[in-house]
Amino acid sequence: MNIKFRPDPWLLIALPAWVYLIVRAALLDLTYDECWTFLGYAQAPIWDVLVNTHPAANNHVLHSLLMKASAFLFGTSPFALRIPVLLGFMAFALAVHQLLLGLPRVWRLFLMVALIYQPYVLDYFVAARGYGIALPGLLWSMVFLVRYAQRSDVKHLWMGGFASFLMAWANFTYLLPFVVWWLLALGFSWKHRKVKPFAAAALGFAGLAVLVYVPAILPLIEAKELYYGAASLNETISSIGARFIYTLNEASWKGLLFAVLLGLSPLAWKLWDKQHYRFAAIGAALILGSLVLNVLQHVIMDAPYLIDRTGIFLIPLGLLALAGVGYWLPKKRSSVLAYFLLGAAILNAAMAMNFTHLIDFKDYADVSKAMEWVGEHVETREGEQAKIGKSTYLNAPINYYKQELELVQVAHSGLEYCDAEALYRVYYLFARDLACVQGKPVDTVAYYPVSDTYLFVQKEEGPTGR
Repeated sequence: MNIKFRPDPWLLIALPAWVYLIVRAALLDLTYDECWTFLGYAQAPIWDVLVNTHPAANNHVLHSLLMKASAFLFGTSPFALRIPVLLGFMAFALAVHQLLLGLPRVWRLFLMVALIYQPYVLDYFVAARGYGIALPGLLWSMVFLVRYAQRSDVKHLWMGGFASFLMAWANFTYLLPFVVWWLLALGFSWKHRKVKPFAAAALGFAGLAVLVYVPAILPLIEAKELYYGAASLNETISSIGARFIYTLNEASWKGLLFAVLLGLSPLAWKLWDKQHYRFAAIGAALILGSLVLNVLQHVIMDAPYLIDRTGIFLIPLGLLALAGVGYWLPKKRSSVLAYFLLGAAILNAAMAMNFTHLIDFKDYADVSKAMEWVGEHVETREGEQAKIGKSTYLNAPINYYKQELELVQVAHSGLEYCDAEALYRVYYLFARDLACVQGKPVDTVAYYPVSDTYLFVQKEEGPTGR
């Protein structure tokens, strides 16, 4: 059961996705969260990152450190800052390949396409965030847990434990599957009479977790910033359900559909005796265990429930957990179902394909264009800076592109919303915030349809703004 990285034509399935990600990483503007990660953490001292001196859920510690290293080695362009998650995709694709070895060809094909080309998951291998590091950590921890369950080789326990440790360090939301993983490992150790080796590994990683996780987590808990989340479990179900199928809005029926799929996932445990389907059983346990822990976390700590991006790991786990459905059907019907699902997965990926924006972050697709115009057309007297009137959550992208484009004539932006009374030389606003320029002497410079944003400049004959 050793992992051998020899040439395998199955891995070519991931090649178009890899090229697609590279092109998008070079073309797409950085989003608010990416800019905040870079400005607030990748540029901060390493110790401040490790102990969360400025606690915020945006500090995905391991990823912040990797982004810092990438910026040092390759520069601060959007592509350079995204290199860690692009490499994370390679690790993710290799883990998918390893998990699915031995499956019937058509089901293996469907699952590889569905997992590698799932639009929402794929976006997080472009976005420079911790999710693109945590997801491959999750899948590799599953690879080694399956091998440990089959052969009880302690080296797989240590390797899986290390993968799970990196997973949670990359994003503390993944502490939920991290705990479930170790509970499953305990169960397999008990079954194989490997309790002492398990105790050694568990104590070792527990000590490492205390040293590494606790200094970063305590400030987050105190600031109630452990992670971005929802107010109810229903929002978890509906938001994740909405992201299985591209172009459809969140709706109760999709939440219900996802709830049904989750309800069916325990059936995967009946496949445990089928060696090549054991990943499905582990996927089901990770889903249900993580949700139970999330509920307990909410009750005990008043922590939020998982939602869309923080619960993104439920999507690949759900696909893996439900892989065994085809096993229960007669061979011919199982193949027909697999081909149907394969077609649906390809269509889903094709509908989402674009080179302009990330699905959940269209608002930030055009900041660089707006800032380039400002750099070319806005001049100030020596020692003065023009302050941009902007929507609240445009501050981090404006500050990033001010730095990246060396726009010394632009003032630093804070979280404050565009002042309805004050006059500014330039305004950059989401369409929902146009009230800020109502009645003011401004000309429309540009409308950006992808992000639904507007760039305005003060009329020359109007009074001088900031």
